[in-house]
Amino acid sequence: MVSRRLVAFAGLALVGLGCEGADVGAGGGNGGPANACIVTADHPHRSTTAARQGREEIVGKGWFRCARVPKDITLTVRLELELGGGHWNVVGTDGKPFAEPQANRKYEVPTSAPCSPGTFRTAAVISGHNDRGEYQKSAWTYSTEITDPCKRRQG
Repeated sequence: MVSRRLVAFAGLALVGLGCEGADVGAGGGNGGPANACIVTADHPHRSTTAARQGREEIVGKGWFRCARVPKDITLTVRLELELGGGHWNVVGTDGKPFAEPQANRKYEVPTSAPCSPGTFRTAAVISGHNDRGEYQKSAWTYSTEITDPCKRRQG
């Protein structure tokens, strides 16, 4: 599964510890700072769970994992439809707050929209307070763009 990752929450706490190479927010750091959370947007696809319930839906999932326990994080996920000319329309959105998420555990939020033709992508962002109580927010990260994710592929 192809997805793009963004290291966020590199934490001002690292500066106090004398660590280098970790940036707060977009642009990311070295991928392994002691107080980092990584947010990922997985590519949108046809929901097999909805199909079993008789619905045809596209689902996009966002998730994060942290190296240390932050105070709180809210994960917001959007499913976007390309309008052309670099413009995107949000067709599904969901978010969930997590209080003191455990270190090295994956936390996921899905969002969905009815199946329709077009090119879709998933977007995800995290915000909240690091382990020192400082508010931080990542930049949006985006999945691979998928055309007609509900169309059944010939195998």
